[in-house]
Amino acid sequence: MKSSIRLQTFFSLLGALVLFFSLASGAVKDFVKDTGEPIVIRSDSLEVIGSKNTISFKGSVTAKASGFEMQCDEMRVFYTKAASKGLEKDNPEAGIDRIEASGSVRVVRTEGGVATADKAEFFQKDEKVILTGNPVLTQERDSVQGTRITIYLKENRILVDGAGDKKVKATIFPKGQGGTATK
Repeated sequence: MKSSIRLQTFFSLLGALVLFFSLASGAVKDFVKDTGEPIVIRSDSLEVIGSKNTISFKGSVTAKASGFEMQCDEMRVFYTKAASKGLEKDNPEAGIDRIEASGSVRVVRTEGGVATADKAEFFQKDEKVILTGNPVLTQERDSVQGTRITIYLKENRILVDGAGDKKVKATIFPKGQGGTATK
């Protein structure tokens, strides 16, 4: 009976983590879609390299939008050739191809929860986020970590991989009455 309750609690908490990060994925989608809300990006420098269809933000980068804030050392936005010609409204293929954030990446969701990694990559077409370099997803005291975390936005699915001796680690605190952790 006790084992069954623990297993049920584990799956409930794991489900809560998945739900949180699927909601967080909505913030990532909002970052690359025109939601009508402004996205404010601040950095020490900005460089547009038209020949490479790239915009680079370097040094103390913060990106704020409705629902989330991201901080990193550098963020590069790769856009499609169609977007570079200003055809966004006429061509559904125009827009962002992918975004790479590197160096102490930290994404904080306004409603709670944090994702950290050395590197985060968002692939627009595949609607996929890959966190590498000590990636950790945290909500309240619960967390999951591995060597690579892949978030499949379309599928509402998260895959956490370990490698070699570094196993996937999930730390989940059982919730008691009223949502507080039990001892």
